[in-house]
Amino acid sequence: MKLDWIRPLLGRKAPFTTVSIDVTREGGRADREVEERWRSLHRTLEEAGTPTSLLSELDEALGRPVRRPGARGRVIVATDDEGILVDRLVRVAPVTSTATRGSVPELLLASLYGDENVDHVVVLVDRSGADIVRQGWGAADVAWHATVEGGHDEIENVRAGGTSEGRIENRAIDSWERNAEEVAAALDGLVARDAPEAIVLSGDKRAVSLVEAALGQRAKALAVVVQGGSRGPGAKESAFQQQVEEALEACRAKRRERVLEKFEEHHGKGGRAVSSLADVVDVLRKGQVEELVVSAEVAQQTVVTGSVWVGDDPFEIAVSRAELEDLGVENLRELPASVALLRSAIAQDAGLTFAPAERSPREGVGALLRWHDATTPREGLTSLSRPTAPKATVNA
Repeated sequence: MKLDWIRPLLGRKAPFTTVSIDVTREGGRADREVEERWRSLHRTLEEAGTPTSLLSELDEALGRPVRRPGARGRVIVATDDEGILVDRLVRVAPVTSTATRGSVPELLLASLYGDENVDHVVVLVDRSGADIVRQGWGAADVAWHATVEGGHDEIENVRAGGTSEGRIENRAIDSWERNAEEVAAALDGLVARDAPEAIVLSGDKRAVSLVEAALGQRAKALAVVVQGGSRGPGAKESAFQQQVEEALEACRAKRRERVLEKFEEHHGKGGRAVSSLADVVDVLRKGQVEELVVSAEVAQQTVVTGSVWVGDDPFEIAVSRAELEDLGVENLRELPASVALLRSAIAQDAGLTFAPAERSPREGVGALLRWHDATTPREGLTSLSRPTAPKATVNA
């Protein structure tokens, strides 16, 4: 999972206000229930000393309902000085809506919910062009719709008889191909610019096939074809959305499996993957991490990894205070490991993958590395399994 959405929080001045709220809107009282949840959280933040100006900004943001298909949760992070920095939708509603203030934003659980998101575009294609829809996963205020109309309008293959029929058919096919190439070029540009994780293609079967064939290598690798979509009226929207959800679920599973297989393959075989809190902290400090692997139980705080020491720079991280003092690091403070690891991973453009309990790394955390050298921790194959000794609970 990409962590770009958290990057705006790096280097910001505390305190942070983090709101994680269920925004599910189903049933007759849906809007009222969301308002009641926020009213309760508003009181909590008010009692915690949140400035009136920030509360007003949050009131305004949460007073604008986000009606996006599949949206169930919303995560907002703000600071007193700069207001709202992150406003993100997630597909899975938080078990309990919460609002907190602290020296760091509480984002690991939000990231777990966010792991259900797949940043994607839906492309509805016909022989004259396409509608491209991006639904805003996960920025709550970002969604757009674009239309690509090909410049070639000889799209009807009319039976005329005689030699003219062949010419008309050839012109029609040529028009379809040229229009498909224009749609494909637009999607290639979107992939280069915005890097979505999936392109869901649907619509006229012949046009979809032509667009898919015309895509560049990067976009073609992201393309998934589903049935039931249409640019025109008459499509069964609920059936189509179900097809899209099934395609995205397959993307989620494939994304997670790809990382976990790579992690398991390299763990204990030359240093390309490490586990245990101490080893993960070591490689984070050196900027080696490609993907942070965290047990879903850690994010849910049913298993906790303890705490670590950090400085102002996200790369200033160690298991002990003495280690950072020896490096001359100042302004030291102790943070929950779940917070500090995520902070450091973001700073080095690492991704984040949650592992199910049966595939969890040792002590609930691991890392897949970009590079390794003689100083990289090297573990035996048996260290992948988690210790059985109970751990004390530490709230992030």
